[in-house]
Formats: sequence, structure tokens, C-alpha cells
Amino acid sequence: MKTKSVLLLSTLATAALLLIAAFAILSTVVEFTNPPVAVGACEDAYEPDNDYTTATTVTVPSFTSHNFDNADDKDWVVFSGTVGITYTIKTMNLAISGTQQVDTKLFFYWWDGSGLVQLDFDADGGDEKYASKIVWPITTPGWYYVNVGHVESGESFAGCGATYNLSIIRTGVPCTTTLVIEPDTLLIDNTATMTATVVDCSSSPLAGQVITFSTTSDLGSGGISPVTATTDASGQAVSYISSTITGIKLVTATAPNLVAGTDTVTFTVPIGCEDIYEPDDSRAEATTVTPPGTTRHNFHDEGDTDWVRFWGYEGITYTIETRNLAESGIQRVDTKLVFYRLDGSDLVWLDDDDDGGDEQWASKIVWPITTTGWYYVNVGRFTGSRSLWGCDAYYDLRISGPPAYVYLPIILKNYPPLPPTPEPPPPPGPCYPLVETSITVGNDPRGVAYNDVDNLIYVANYGDGTVSVINGVTYSVTEVITGVVGANGVAYDGTHNLVYVTMHDSAQLAVIDASTNTVSETVSVGNGPNGVAYNHNPTADKIYVANYDDDTVTILDGGTRALITTVTVPDGTEPAHIAANPLTNKVYVTYHGSGKVGVIDGDTNAISMIDIYSAGPYGITVDTVRNLIYVVSITVPDGDAPNLVTIDGADDQVQPGDWGHVAIKQWDGSLVPLRVIAIHPGLGPIAGGGHLYITSSSGDRAGDDSYGTDQLLMSRKGWPERFNRPNPLDVGRRPEEGVAVDLDGNRVFVTARDDNRLTVIRDTDDHSQLCAETFALGGYVIEPVP
Repeated sequence: MKTKSVLLLSTLATAALLLIAAFAILSTVVEFTNPPVAVGACEDAYEPDNDYTTATTVTVPSFTSHNFDNADDKDWVVFSGTVGITYTIKTMNLAISGTQQVDTKLFFYWWDGSGLVQLDFDADGGDEKYASKIVWPITTPGWYYVNVGHVESGESFAGCGATYNLSIIRTGVPCTTTLVIEPDTLLIDNTATMTATVVDCSSSPLAGQVITFSTTSDLGSGGISPVTATTDASGQAVSYISSTITGIKLVTATAPNLVAGTDTVTFTVPIGCEDIYEPDDSRAEATTVTPPGTTRHNFHDEGDTDWVRFWGYEGITYTIETRNLAESGIQRVDTKLVFYRLDGSDLVWLDDDDDGGDEQWASKIVWPITTTGWYYVNVGRFTGSRSLWGCDAYYDLRISGPPAYVYLPIILKNYPPLPPTPEPPPPPGPCYPLVETSITVGNDPRGVAYNDVDNLIYVANYGDGTVSVINGVTYSVTEVITGVVGANGVAYDGTHNLVYVTMHDSAQLAVIDASTNTVSETVSVGNGPNGVAYNHNPTADKIYVANYDDDTVTILDGGTRALITTVTVPDGTEPAHIAANPLTNKVYVTYHGSGKVGVIDGDTNAISMIDIYSAGPYGITVDTVRNLIYVVSITVPDGDAPNLVTIDGADDQVQPGDWGHVAIKQWDGSLVPLRVIAIHPGLGPIAGGGHLYITSSSGDRAGDDSYGTDQLLMSRKGWPERFNRPNPLDVGRRPEEGVAVDLDGNRVFVTARDDNRLTVIRDTDDHSQLCAETFALGGYVIEPVP
């Protein structure tokens, strides 16, 4: 029978006396400088941690995995305690071997590890009778130490399989805030109900919490009411939001300790604000006009765009211009003008600011028509702090026409007839790539992976520690896997039908059984795990995890998930993302902090480094058909610098020639910070094809004034070494971590962190249906960098 003692101390002197008495009863000696324990082959990732001087520092809430590799093993952790917070410290998930089970004893110390606060052998209640549990309110700020020891008895065991988990959580304070906005309750006045739910770390609802609702979006004359609300006994607080401006609005509900939940709601524009030509936001909705003539439009919201079309005649020069731009204070309507021919997919010309004239922000294009047919004009709003939008943000669009003929009956002369008016052809059909749908997922979605066996999509939601499982046919969220704290990177392993999710905040890798969509195990890796990849090469069968915070790469056995080795290189810092080429049995790692790419041999685990001469490499992908590796960079300086680099997998060097280093720029020449990248190698010509999918986030900047654009850029390669101008698609705010490809279905999946959404893009292998390259304002170019 085991003895329990609880010793509460007020001074270190009293602590010393009581410690001696307590330890005499327990027949156990606690030392703070233990003699060294023989190193075993199965130590956990936190060793050495056998005394308080080598304690592992954790951030609460914390969930760590340990094992007693020998009977004398002890595990120490330390955390910073906050006054007024009650902490629950417990062991759980004790390993069982036959009739034996891991048996823990738990000691809780304060400050320098010398003052015993409380100890426990067996937790009171629960299924694991040999587990230990301490619940303690902190009254003095400082560092607190936890020591977990092994209890020797005939019913307990130690060794490589003697594993357990140590959990430290806060109770009675907000741990998770979720926010749900009910779009079905949208009324005529554009009002939606918001419900925030607050629970503590033990998932118990918290009453009396004052929740602050906020949004950074412009709601026009709408707003949030009430701005603050108090949770009831069920932990819920209710508020309402309304808007007179169209668009997706991100709302945040914040608890007192800054734990926040987010959700989005889509508002429609109140009737009476749009101009008479709406809807005209796409070329399929273009308003038909007959030159010469003038139409008045307005940018009723910040994303509004206006399309018109006219029948152009060969041999006539047309002038297309915006005029009479509305002003309000220091703001003024600022237009960008794009001119397309025929089916609306071929760019003719573009203009931002008209050269000359009184209206410097107006736009003007003069163009001689050489082929009779339909021509399209797109007027967009140039974004900027002084650019006006709203109900009164009007402008005139003027298009000149054929010369006017004057017919005087008294003069007998043959005058040229007016051109005939042909029957307009039907509007053009859709082109690819296009946005197929978007899906609401969890809070702060990051990595995404596609399970091509079961047609399922997995999204790691960092903000609420969940993984959303989405049906690839209906696009509905079928399951939400919980308990994946700090869910970040995702990879699918088709060999073992498993999904791997890095847990950034707890130095672990969650292993999800794709047949049941449950977490089957967690594996200790390095600190701050970010990207993860599986190499299904038959001789390899390995899992690779990039540990961003401790500059290492963990390599695990794919069959057993046992640690094979940890790779470290002196000149490699902040490993971010990983891509494997199973055909060559090589694995490529971006080192964001050192501007290099690591190449790991799949057989020997040896690593070599490539200097790609591009600052801040982050995303990486492998073209397995052509043995090419593409790397994109977040941080790029002003001026010309590469942010997309191509590596030849044959010699693992940057591809020679002008197109090994390229710069993706916006129409005005500013560099674009890039985040993550994926490729569909099966699209395009075999010789030099492949469709690249690259994200750019407004959370990043390049140089002093160039920010990302919150878009997915699809660049198709049409011949060796050459990139075509990207087609941009809006995918939500901050698409920073997740892009995955369905090779059979020609689909691309992109996560947006601030909008809590997954966007599905549909591409095509029929190049006749591809959207034309766009060099509009807001468009992009790709240029070689010598």
C-alpha cells in the first residue's frame, strides 16, 4: 500500500524540516543533483532531465511524452506560474505491459526547486489508478518545477516501453474561445447573430467572462452591438453584427486573457448603393455599350469592378478613358483600366494613371482596332489609403466611336455607310483555373493534405488545436479531430494510410489513422515542428519533420514511427518546409534563416547544403516528372532579386541560365513576397510543362512598401526553363502555410489563416480552356534575374 503526504511550506527553513520527515515516511530520498544515469537507447526526447538544473521548460497548457528508460529515471519540467491561476498537473496514458503498468509519483516544487509545495502518488479517481495528479492555486509568481518519478513495485515496470504523458493545464480561466456567426439569421438589414463560447483547459464552460467582439473590416454605417457581452452559465455570450458594405468580414471574440476565437460572415450590399449596371463584376456580366458614349459607374465597395463590352470595327481607333472622378476630402476615386479583345481573354493594353490632364488618377487607352469583333473593358479600383470607394465613389467611363458622318441632302454625293451592326456572339464560357468553392474550417488553418485513397482533405487548425476532415465530393466537414494542440503542417502517407500533423507548440507529431480519423499516437520530435513530409521510396519509408525552433530535422521510421536520427547542420537555421522525391530518394528542406536548401540522402540520412542566393526561402515542391525542385522566398530586398528558384535534381544545383533565378513582380515592378508552393507535374507539355501554384500573403512584405496580395498564383510552364505570366486567384487573407494538389482531379486546396477557410481551385489539362495570361493592374510578371 502506498502512502500519501501533503506538505505545505511557508519558508524554506520549514520546508527543509518537513521534507526530511516526509521522505522518511516515504522511504524515498529526493536529490536535486542526481548521479548520472547510464544513457540508454530509448531515452525520450527531453533527456537529460534527471534533476531540476536540466528541467525542460514548457509553456502551459503543456502536453509532453516521456518514458522511464530505467528504474532510476526521473523527468523534470519547469513552467512560469501566474498568480491567481489554478494549475492541474497530472500523469496519464500510462503504458501497460502484461500485468504490469507504469506507476508514477509526482512532486511539485517552487522557485529554485528546493521548496516542496505538494506531492502525490495516485490520482484520486479515474481509470488510471497509478496515475498522479496535483491541483494547486498559485499565490506567488515565479518558476515552478514538476518532478515525475518511477514507483518500484511488483505491479510496475520501467524500460523502453514504459511511456506516459505529463499534462499541465490551467483551470478556471479561459483556455479556448470559439466564435460562431449564424449566416442563416441574416435579416433584411444585414444583421447576423454571433455566439462566443468560453471554456477552460478542462473544457468546462466559464460564466461571467466579459467577451469583446471586434473586427478590422469597414462595416459602413453598421456595427457590432453590444461590443462586450458576458458569458452565461453555459459559457456563451451573444452579440450582433450588421454592415452596409458588401464582403467577407472577419470578427474576433476576445476573452480577458486574450484568448480569441474568430469567424467570418458575408454581407450583401444594401439596395440603392450599386450603380444601374450592376451586376457587372465579370466579363460574363459585361454591360453592352455602343460607342461613342459615356456611362456613369461607382465603386460601391472596396472590391467592386465594372465590365463593359462593345463591337469594335477594323480600321477605327477608339479612345477609352475614365473621367469626372469623385472626391471626398483628401480621397479620390483612382481607376485602373484594362482592355481585352474578342472573347475577353486576350489582353490588348492596360493603363493606371493617364499621362497629362487635370485628373492624374484617371485612366486612358487609345487603340486602333485591326480585327472586327467584341472588345471588353474592365475598370477596377486601384487600392491605396487615398483611394475612395463607397456609394458616392462615382466616375464616368467614356468610349469614343467611329467618326460621325454628316449627311446633307442638298449635296449629291455618295457618303460611306455606317458599319453594319452584326449579331453579337454569345458571352464567353468559364476559363481555368477558377475558384470552385470555399469551406469554413477551424481557427487559423495552416497546413493541408489530400488523401487520394479516400478522397478526403485534411486541414490543420492551429488556433483551436483541431484537424478538419473534408469530404472531397460534397466539400462538407465530416469530422473534426480534437486534441492536436498547435496543429501546423500536414502530410498524407498512402503507404500506411496515415496522416501526420506537426504540433508546433508541444514538439510532437500527431499520427492520425485515416481509416478511423482518430489520433493513434503522438511522437516526440524537435521544438517548433513546422513542415512534414513522407518519403514513400521503397527503400526509405521515412517521415521527415522540419523543427523550425531548434534548427533540426527529425527522421522517423515510417512503419514504426521510431526515431532514426536527428539531422543538424552548422549553417542551417529555421528549417521550414520539406519536400520528398521518392524517385531519386532525396528529401529537400528550406532553411528560412540562412537562405539555403538542404538535401538529405534517403538511404544514408547525410545532408548537403545548396546556396540558392535568395533571402528567406520558405515553400518548396518537387516536380517528380522532370526532377526539378522549386523554392519560393518570403523576404526579398528592394530591387531585382530572385524569389522563385529552380534546382536541377540531377546535380542539386540551381538550374543554369536566366530562368534558374526569377522574380515574380506586380504590374508596377514591385517584388512579391511568396509563401508556399505546390506543383501538378502532369499538366502541360512533357518537355517543360507543369503548373505551379504559389501563394502570396498580405502578412508578408518585400522591401519597404511591397506587400503580399492574398492570392494563389498559377504559372504554367510551356517549354523548358520558361515560366508563363501567373493567373491570380483570390483565396482569402493570409494564405501562408497550406497548399496541396489533387493530381487526378486537377484540384488545388489553399488555406487562409485570417478567414478560417479552405479554397478549392479547379484547373484543367485542356490548355484551350486556360485563362489568358493577365498583365492587368494587380497582375504579375515573371522576369529572369541574372
